[in-house]
Amino acid sequence: SAKFTDYNLLYPAHPFRLAVSLLKRGYGLFVADFHWVGTAAIFAARKRFTGNGWKLVGLVALAHLLLITLLGGAQLERYMLPVLPVFFIAAAASFSQLGRLPQALGTAVMTGGLLAGLWWNPPYPFPYENNLAMTTFVELHRTAAEFVSHDYPGAMITTAWPLSDALRRPEFGYVNRGRNVVELPDFQPQRLAGIREVEVLILYSRDWARVPMLESQWRRYFAYSPPVTSAECQARYGLQPVARWESSGQWVEVLARTPSVNRLRELL
Repeated sequence: SAKFTDYNLLYPAHPFRLAVSLLKRGYGLFVADFHWVGTAAIFAARKRFTGNGWKLVGLVALAHLLLITLLGGAQLERYMLPVLPVFFIAAAASFSQLGRLPQALGTAVMTGGLLAGLWWNPPYPFPYENNLAMTTFVELHRTAAEFVSHDYPGAMITTAWPLSDALRRPEFGYVNRGRNVVELPDFQPQRLAGIREVEVLILYSRDWARVPMLESQWRRYFAYSPPVTSAECQARYGLQPVARWESSGQWVEVLARTPSVNRLRELL
């Protein structure tokens, strides 16, 4: 479709978005999760990588990075998985050239950094799938799905993907039977503009750590706008907050027009 083509071929080619994508790729490969230790070792032992074999491997890795940068609007770190083994092999080869102590120290620091990265959330936006924040994301969604299944069994649910699919498809393990869902791509205000009535709305945190100083550029080049707030949804649709859960900096909130089935039973 024209929309798919525009997003995956034309959208990434804008100079600003292309520069941001290249910076993200470079940071993810050479700096993040203590990769900078391996990068420093590779630089120190750079004379080792002059052979034709290393040049060929380097060209293949570079070609892959350019391919996933130039093609595709999404900029997810998982697209770099084919290149990561090359980086780690080069780092290990470099450590071996620097002596036994630098090798042991560098290996320990990089391993520790990789393990710490599973639990430590950086102070800038990142996809939850990059570390164990994804398990928190899943558990919060499972809790919300169980709540609306139990307390609002027949209600129409409005929420954003991927929770919308989790509610719609029992095979995902969140619900015992599929629910009727109005799916939103995200919680930006314009996504809700065409919806006149909402019976039950589930809001949740989709991003980690906003960077206010960059928001003007993100608004201009990435069509970013802050997500709609709970108070705005309450005022617009006559909803009330009925449940909220928080864990490790993430949250899920359920808003509804009427009390839950169980709450009505308690009142009666």
